[in-house]
Amino acid sequence: MASSVRCRNRKKQIKLFQNNEVAFIDRDIFEYSDEYEEFVSAKKNEFVPAMIFMTLDKSGENYSDVKLLAPDDDYQDITEAFNLANSYLSE
Repeated sequence: MASSVRCRNRKKQIKLFQNNEVAFIDRDIFEYSDEYEEFVSAKKNEFVPAMIFMTLDKSGENYSDVKLLAPDDDYQDITEAFNLANSYLSE
């Protein structure tokens, strides 16, 4: 049941971002398990859908201003996650 809820939340989040023309990259935690484990280690939170924001240079190879957002710690629902994403992207 919990994985079903997480899957539904992820789908809602993707739809919300697409409907509002917010650019994002959807990363599968199983396909990118090393990246996900780093996120969990840094954030001490393994809940999904999680978000990572970063500023990339023109080459797309170097990043800065990394921000990690996770459910329960930083937002309680998909709408709040979307609002945080918009706030971060407008900085």
